[in-house]
Amino acid sequence: MTEITLQHRLQEVANLMLKIYQTLAEMQYLDPSWILPGPHKIDDNLLAKYKSLNLDPALIQLFNLLPYVDNQGIEPIDFFQGSEFFDARNEQHLNDSRDPMFKDISLPPWRTALSRMGNHDSVIFYDVRRNMIAIQDHETGSSTDHLPNPYALTDETPEELATTEEHGNGYGGMMWRDAPDVLRDMLGWYEQLVETPGGGSQSYGWGEHEELVPLYKAAGWWPDRAKFHGEVFLVAKARSEAARKAKHHAEEPLRKLSEVEARMGQDRQEDFRLRMERAGTVDDEWKARWNLWNDLRVQERKSKELEVVRRLAEVDCPGGVCQQPDELPLWELGVLKGKYESAKRSIEGHHASGKKDTSVWKMRLSSLEKRERILRRAVEEVLQEADRVCPGKELKPSATEMHRKAEMEAREKPNALIKQQGKWIERGVKDIEELREWMKQLPEEGTERTRAEVEHRIKEAEKGIETSKNRIALAKEMLETGVRPKGGLFWMRQIPGL
Repeated sequence: MTEITLQHRLQEVANLMLKIYQTLAEMQYLDPSWILPGPHKIDDNLLAKYKSLNLDPALIQLFNLLPYVDNQGIEPIDFFQGSEFFDARNEQHLNDSRDPMFKDISLPPWRTALSRMGNHDSVIFYDVRRNMIAIQDHETGSSTDHLPNPYALTDETPEELATTEEHGNGYGGMMWRDAPDVLRDMLGWYEQLVETPGGGSQSYGWGEHEELVPLYKAAGWWPDRAKFHGEVFLVAKARSEAARKAKHHAEEPLRKLSEVEARMGQDRQEDFRLRMERAGTVDDEWKARWNLWNDLRVQERKSKELEVVRRLAEVDCPGGVCQQPDELPLWELGVLKGKYESAKRSIEGHHASGKKDTSVWKMRLSSLEKRERILRRAVEEVLQEADRVCPGKELKPSATEMHRKAEMEAREKPNALIKQQGKWIERGVKDIEELREWMKQLPEEGTERTRAEVEHRIKEAEKGIETSKNRIALAKEMLETGVRPKGGLFWMRQIPGL
């Protein structure tokens, strides 16, 4: 291969990677200012690092030409199929690129990763000798290329394979295709919404692929990208996220009910009865008796909890419906208003801190201002919708929220805490009486393990009573002095031993 041909190959790969990044910017996933096209300046230290890794000179040329995405760490982002962006100027990225899936096996010097493995997601591999790309999933070990070449099932020709095996075969068997074809296909997958941005553990707020596709289409991305309205999409995405979060919040009573019912369904009493029958020692038999008796007590308490959560679910979600259709804009609005106020506070806080003449500060400010603008537009849209659908209506606090508020007051307000801790003391005293009464029936000999466990439970109950007494004393002291102990709202944590 001539030097001109090699340079053309490498430049084509770099140009196509740049187009992919620019497409992600058009899709509103990346800010254009984060994209740094090549060529880049390779200083002596970086060049020495490349040489220390014994990289093929053609890879070093490619690293100089590739575009990179750098947002100065102002927010986490993912790349293709949950992978992360690769930057060959970063020493950690370079080190990881030699063994991108952490198999303790190095890639051959003529291969590199063009993306970093995210949370066990896909990695894009590039072979500079053959100018080919493979996309491999870490967990399944299979190709995630949507158009794999069925004839490229091995890494090399037989002659090359022997050389590859010197570096280990942990990356063997990948399905390779012509690099420009793969990169053009990646562009097409984004354009046709076969793939959407994000999808990994870093891309918070970008939802699932199935959620993003209709939002992109509604904003004009497909079939004619020229009609795409980026901010219209972002507003719709913000509203979709808010609606999803509101639905999740509204359905909390049903989830809590299912959780308690599941715990109630964990009936181990029959198992304890069988252990009693099959016990090989006196201690084994009484241990089973103890477990059975204690489980019956626990089930009784669980049944009381079940009554409470079932009542809350019936009030908040009658017939299993937690959001009335005419109240949906109000649910959405509640979430969006909270996010919008938070965005405004973030801008205020950013102005009050940092060096305002730095590029990182300006980049962060631009990101915050864009978020605030999108959320403001989303709030305005939902307000208009609420005026049409449910004019003058407001959401009332749910029974679950009122119940949680009462529980919080019991933690934060002295009088409420004194009342709550008094009940806990009564329950603790009753527990100790019941445990001691049950222990009277234990045989004196042969039940050492069972006796030790019951005595441990008694000591734990006694500690609980002392803790509650200390909390009551601290609450009374606060009522007399009007001074909260150090620790703020959760002041009971300042009690020694808590």
